[in-house]
Amino acid sequence: MKLMVCIVDNKYGSRLVHSLSDKGYRVTKLASTGGFLKKGNDTLLIGVRNDGIEHLQQELKEIIQHIEKEKKWVANQNRYTSFVVNSPGFLSKLGNNEGTL
Repeated sequence: MKLMVCIVDNKYGSRLVHSLSDKGYRVTKLASTGGFLKKGNDTLLIGVRNDGIEHLQQELKEIIQHIEKEKKWVANQNRYTSFVVNSPGFLSKLGNNEGTL
C-alpha cells in the first residue's frame, strides 16, 4: 500500500475528494496554507495500492480538467503537487490480506 500526499488549490479540493471517493479511493482532506502568497490549499491523503499510482495520477488529471471545463476556468500548469510514501505498516479494516485489525 502507498500513501499519496497531494497538495491542490482549495478550489479543487472538495470535488476531488468526492470524485476520488466515488471511484473507491480512500481520501482525507486537510486544509493547509503555504507558498509565497500564503494562498489556501488542500492537502489530500490518498491511500492507493502499490500498482495504482499511475492510474491515480491519471484520475487526478482527468477530474481537474473536468472541473476546469465545467467552471470555465483557465487551465493552470501547476494544478497540484504530489509525492508518494511507502506505507508498509498499513492495516486495512476491510480485511483484504494487506493487513487486518
